[in-house]
Amino acid sequence: MKRLFPVLAALLLAACKLFDPFEDLHSTSPARPGATPRTLMTSTTGIQQTLRQRDTIVYITGVEYPASYDWRRDSLDGQTQCRLVVFAGQRRILEVPAGPGTAISAEPDRHRICDGHLYTDCAVGGETVICCDGFELFRYDGEEVLCGFLVSDGEVYTLGYPPSGRGFHLRRNGTPVFSSESGVVCGSPEDSSYPDGALGAGLQFCYYEGDNPRRWFCYRGGRSEELAVPQGSGEVYDAKLIDGKPYVACRLTPSSSAICYYGGSQTVHIQGFSVSQILSSSIMPDGLHFKASCISTSGLVQMFFWWRGMFPIYSSDDRRFVEFYQEGGSVAGILCRGNTVCAVYRDGEYLPLDNVRFLRSPCAALCGGRFFAAFSPTERHLSPFLWVEGKHLALALNGYPTGIYIKIN
Repeated sequence: MKRLFPVLAALLLAACKLFDPFEDLHSTSPARPGATPRTLMTSTTGIQQTLRQRDTIVYITGVEYPASYDWRRDSLDGQTQCRLVVFAGQRRILEVPAGPGTAISAEPDRHRICDGHLYTDCAVGGETVICCDGFELFRYDGEEVLCGFLVSDGEVYTLGYPPSGRGFHLRRNGTPVFSSESGVVCGSPEDSSYPDGALGAGLQFCYYEGDNPRRWFCYRGGRSEELAVPQGSGEVYDAKLIDGKPYVACRLTPSSSAICYYGGSQTVHIQGFSVSQILSSSIMPDGLHFKASCISTSGLVQMFFWWRGMFPIYSSDDRRFVEFYQEGGSVAGILCRGNTVCAVYRDGEYLPLDNVRFLRSPCAALCGGRFFAAFSPTERHLSPFLWVEGKHLALALNGYPTGIYIKIN
């Protein structure tokens, strides 16, 4: 396993041109959908000099279909040949055949970028197959849905559960190292408060077992320990470890509509908003910011975002937040009207957008004071694009972007 990674790293490094995210932001020229792929392997001449000059790479993953196929209608319901593609900025650096007849799934939640490589998982014939840059690494018995994925010291760690949703396995290169027959893992890469998924650095995560009441646990340091929940509180919505300390989001009391955020010796009560039902709530990775999805007394689903001592950001009647992102004191969000994006929120400013769709939480990231988001236009003749602080970078892709991953060397 460890001997394979240097080979893969050399191949992908040869294909990559490091991307300065601020170099081409003025570009607004349209990309041609379904453009013929270029030769991906290029010379490494000067790559070390480039490494010294630029320290940021913005990777965008996507699913691409044949030029003649209208992926927006998807009349074949996903049962058609396609490929996963990886861009570094606007430059296409990797293509991998995917879909029926391959061990590469085209489902957006079954691929991700880790350390500059495309890792995929696929359920095939009662097994789960893990690949890197299109090459199979290992497979194991049982079909799992992965909620956590981590590469450390050349080893691949996965945190997955069966389709039933109950029970999970933490695996190293496919071999279980910790399991629970009935546990439910807290967190998913589909939530911006878990940007790296449920499996955090240092192989740590939280989960619960049982119902009425649930018992909460955290796994770290190779062992599991029970997690203390604030006494007298109600339903727990989120639990995570931040800087080695447990944080919990729960109802203030079993019958209260207020939410309590508890971390270490500190407790924050969020009150003063009227809701008929709390759907979810989570703690952002810094432990200082919080978000929640609720059904208001008027019947609308609203998403709120708070940071301590500040008035919340929340949806209005005609548009709703679908996700929030936070870095330090900076906040970004995606707003939709109906099924299409109508604006991007940036630190109190609303920047309008029209006729575009936003697929999932990993399609945006707030990093280095810049907000990056990947959108797909609703009109067929237009290509997807990368949005960076109001400026567009067109992507030559007959398909849709599935994620943004920013690497700072």
